[in-house]
Amino acid sequence: MALTLYHHPGSFFSQRVRFAFAEKNVKYRSVEVELHAEENLEPWYVRINPLMTIPGLAVEGGTKFIDSEAIIGFTDQITPNLPLLFLDEKSPEGQKCHRFLQLFKTFDVQVISIGTLINPKFTKGFKHHRRAATFENAFTSRINKAKRYSEQYKDLRYEYLNKATALSQRLQQFKDEEVLRDNIDAAERALTEVEAELAKASDEHGDVPLDEQPWLCGQQFTVGDIYLATLLHRLLLIGYSHFWLGGKLPNVERYYQRVLQRDSFRKSCLYANSPFWGFMAPLIRYKVKQALPWLLGAAAIAMGATGVYIYLRKK
Repeated sequence: MALTLYHHPGSFFSQRVRFAFAEKNVKYRSVEVELHAEENLEPWYVRINPLMTIPGLAVEGGTKFIDSEAIIGFTDQITPNLPLLFLDEKSPEGQKCHRFLQLFKTFDVQVISIGTLINPKFTKGFKHHRRAATFENAFTSRINKAKRYSEQYKDLRYEYLNKATALSQRLQQFKDEEVLRDNIDAAERALTEVEAELAKASDEHGDVPLDEQPWLCGQQFTVGDIYLATLLHRLLLIGYSHFWLGGKLPNVERYYQRVLQRDSFRKSCLYANSPFWGFMAPLIRYKVKQALPWLLGAAAIAMGATGVYIYLRKK
């Protein structure tokens, strides 16, 4: 079964899916969708994911998934002989996993991420060189493009108008300092609950080496761990590691250090938040890809001109 994952290295929800794929050793064709170039608004991608969000998964035969949680659940379906990421909710571990998944949905990671870029006052040690107006201008550009495309591509008019409305609403959320503060507080409360769960497991397995101790929901690595690991990785990027560092949440700190050594995480997420590898490099690759036909054409013309020149010289 051929799978094509449409994603972006720095996209939080793309990281979740790549982590799950790496955990299950799922093979797929990788197609980067360059968000900063607004490639997710292009008609070819709208026909894959009408919401124009990242990631999207296309399965051989025509099935498409446009939600990261649904994609992760699909990996359990196609790898029935491997340990499940979504545990049976009838089991104690499955109930615990479900509880933490719901807990991680009490806040919006995108609001925290982009809201912090616009208003970094709540972070510690986070620096970025772009002004708040830059992000607002970027969203305005996307909104205008969606409106323009709604007129240009009549068969996708409904999708583009919906996207323009959704982007306008999201921009207002991202700019709202109170909304940002509420989401930050909810994330911090969630990590406090995680700390209590990890502390309980540590007390029960204190004589077991750290690399053999339970994960968030039990001995098995689950979707709860994927959500927690990517959350910690993102919070570190945008300046909220003070939530757990310095002995504040020692079990969360040890958990994150342990995750950093996991092969599947290193393969899929470790460098995804790097300003260069996660954001600049994809944009460079996109620009090179866009320029490649022109470069090849220019090279062909240059070679032809050189050939003519050599031929005339010989005559």
